[in-house]
Amino acid sequence: MQAVILAGGAGTRLRSIVSDRPKSMACFADRPFLDYQIETLRQHGVSEVILCVGYLHEHVERHFGDGSSRGLRIVYSRERQPLGTGGALRNARTLLRGSFLLLNGDSYLELDVRAFADTHVARRRLDRSVVGTLALTRVDDARAYGGVDMDDDRRIVGYREKSAAAAPWISAGVYALEPGILDTWPAESVLSLEKELLPDVMQRGGSLIGHPVNGFFVDIGTPEGYARFREYIEGNGNGHSQ
Repeated sequence: MQAVILAGGAGTRLRSIVSDRPKSMACFADRPFLDYQIETLRQHGVSEVILCVGYLHEHVERHFGDGSSRGLRIVYSRERQPLGTGGALRNARTLLRGSFLLLNGDSYLELDVRAFADTHVARRRLDRSVVGTLALTRVDDARAYGGVDMDDDRRIVGYREKSAAAAPWISAGVYALEPGILDTWPAESVLSLEKELLPDVMQRGGSLIGHPVNGFFVDIGTPEGYARFREYIEGNGNGHSQ
């Protein structure tokens, strides 16, 4: 299976720590954050990773190359201008061959991504309206992230903005998606994944399924999140617990 990582963020909230590279290249135990994500994907059988890059993309491309030294294939989708999370994904549409995984390049979740992808494919076989599955997690204050509402069948029925009342679940930054959800948007679209693209999917009759996960989750995009992931890596011997 292919996986896409949104790795073009500048990391303005993290400038006090990371000022000379993209946020996804912030270092932990002498390895960039993207290294941990890509290694996890490789361990779970992903054979190709598409890196959506923009800001200081040369740092990412120089470090990872074609991925051969890491046992998988890495290709790049470059933004000529900032397109937002949904726009960056739309920009990679021509590289997608079928159901794919999508990861935010600034968050980390303990998850068996192969099993997660298989769950999505199995649900889609039963219901062709299912075009996406979202890994969900709980946090102490969902208002800092925005929330997700589900029905009894785990279909997502709505999103809450960051300023709205807290919801039990938030998106944990890992998705299994069908590439067709991108086809209603023109190339070079500037759009948000959570605020525009996914709500539009539901308005058009597509179903998104929530997949609750209890594993460790952190957003490294703030100094607090950066410190939490550093502690996590140090506590696991610079390795993975997935």
